[in-house]
Amino acid sequence: AGTLNRWINTSGGSWSGAANWSRGVVPSASDSVVIDEPGSYAVILDQDATIRWLDIGTTVGGSEDHLLSAVGRTLTVTGDVRILATGGLQLGSTTLNGGGTLVNAGVIVQGGPGASTINMAVDNQLGWVVSDVSGGAVTGQVTNSGTLELISTSSAADLFVANDLHNTGTISLEDEAAGSGSVALALDVGYRFYNDPGGEVVTIGVAPEPRYFNAEMANQGSITTAPGAPLTDSTSYPVSQQNSGEISGAARVKFLNVDDFTNDSTLAVTGGLVVTQTGFGEGFLNNARFEASDTTAVNGGSGFDNEGVIDLQPGSYFYLDGYASNGLSATIQGTGTVDVSDTNSGTLAGAIVVGGADAIGTITWIGDFEPSAS
Repeated sequence: AGTLNRWINTSGGSWSGAANWSRGVVPSASDSVVIDEPGSYAVILDQDATIRWLDIGTTVGGSEDHLLSAVGRTLTVTGDVRILATGGLQLGSTTLNGGGTLVNAGVIVQGGPGASTINMAVDNQLGWVVSDVSGGAVTGQVTNSGTLELISTSSAADLFVANDLHNTGTISLEDEAAGSGSVALALDVGYRFYNDPGGEVVTIGVAPEPRYFNAEMANQGSITTAPGAPLTDSTSYPVSQQNSGEISGAARVKFLNVDDFTNDSTLAVTGGLVVTQTGFGEGFLNNARFEASDTTAVNGGSGFDNEGVIDLQPGSYFYLDGYASNGLSATIQGTGTVDVSDTNSGTLAGAIVVGGADAIGTITWIGDFEPSAS
């Protein structure tokens, strides 16, 4: 574990002050650093540092706060970083390099005045906030069982993860300032977001702009949009999206660069859903219940294969290929059901394949949904 060097100044102070440390010297590469002296205070990393191990805080929560704050610095930890119940790590324009895992049971804040990069795996078990700063990044695998919040109150807030992200906690995308910039969580090419059972992604805030979650997803949890808080996936490359959990909410959800989209559970976005296929995958495959509300558009040339139930909600509009032009190059096909029994008005436009036979033409159901072919 190296040589223990513990912070001893209960008033806080500068990392570079030798008298603040139990060994009487500033920590070096062979030192394991512990910041847990009783009290509430902040340690300011006022110089670049390389150490062996870092513990911040104690395992027993209470009124104490132990904070390590770094602005414009590089901290290299060859082992693990542990933020315990009373601990906090605040980063601005800082690089944290690590050979182990950053385990957070306290608080991480990535804020201004500039973006910070965490070059190690992160296991977030409690609170992690990215606030009003653009360009933040993590290069190691991220596991979230706590709360990861991206918050914009005056400027953009985004986080780029160059690895897989596993979520069993809550990821919140909050935009409170219209026109201030995007709120975005994005994964690098070749990695995937696993929203595992119990995991949730939520959008909140008063700003009308989309919150962005740009990633290939395997959703077994829930993705929910609050009223007036839409969600958009606009990855720069075609991805495969899989839903075996629930995607729902009052604001529109858009998947704009899809190779294929498979629904094995619940799709029920009352604010509308847009799926645009740009790759050469299997298109949109519905194996479960798809409640189409508001305006639902499935765009792309590989079609819509329905092996489950499509339930057109009152006042809904369901478009195949061509969100604006209502083109007919896509098809609805399969052995499932298009359910219009509870709908009083709406439109279904596109080519319909019945039982694998040839398309019988354009069908539009209006009012009582008596079909007519053309």
